[in-house]
Amino acid sequence: EPNIPLHKVNAWVAASLCFSDRGFFNLQQKQVPLSLWSVHASDSGSGKEAAKNQMQSVVSSVVPGGWESIALGDDPSPQALRERFLDRDGMVSVLAIEEATSFIVGMGKGDGYLRGLRELVLQAFDGRVAKAIRRGDRDGEGPTYAQTVFSMWLQTTWAGLTRSLTVDDLEAGLIGRIIPAIGNPPKITRDSLTPKEGSEFQYQNNGIHLALKLIGNSYMDSRQEFSGRKRIRTTREAVERYVDAREDILEY
Repeated sequence: EPNIPLHKVNAWVAASLCFSDRGFFNLQQKQVPLSLWSVHASDSGSGKEAAKNQMQSVVSSVVPGGWESIALGDDPSPQALRERFLDRDGMVSVLAIEEATSFIVGMGKGDGYLRGLRELVLQAFDGRVAKAIRRGDRDGEGPTYAQTVFSMWLQTTWAGLTRSLTVDDLEAGLIGRIIPAIGNPPKITRDSLTPKEGSEFQYQNNGIHLALKLIGNSYMDSRQEFSGRKRIRTTREAVERYVDAREDILEY
């Protein structure tokens, strides 16, 4: 049985990764990319692996080069991640970490090689990252700024999530930028433990389900209708929901 809360948020993340380089919100102070951040809290056996695989299948069927072409890897240091952003100016990127509890804790504490990581990803979320100044740098060597189209997808358990996030993460703006997906409890049955044979279509198409392939095809058609980056206009209803959410966070 699909774990619907996980699939819902993954569907939004997949759409963001497929289209975030095609549009932006134009606020008074700056242009804001369409990137999304999410954290998925669910216990083992709840279907989170299936939800993740379906998200990656849709993205791989749309994005040139597949999921691997936009994934930044795991366990990043701020210095290495900044360099990746500068190398990928204007390109879609996603930091996807499946066992993210220690990563969230380390990012919040800012100790050791993770010092400055939270501040860097917050800059990247807003769409622009600056080059770090180092001794020996020469003027004109490499890009000074990069336009970022950066999503972050984190997966953990409910216990790990509540243990790792802090009031400081809330005050820094990290929590307010994340869409949470709280998975339903696992339902362990004999059927859920039984491996499922893939269809002939999946065998011929690297495991992707026909329905996901059709979704990917429709996304691909939509991408081809856009050339360059387009301004996405907000609606009054969307703005009201956004303000309601910010007020709830401040009240909390």
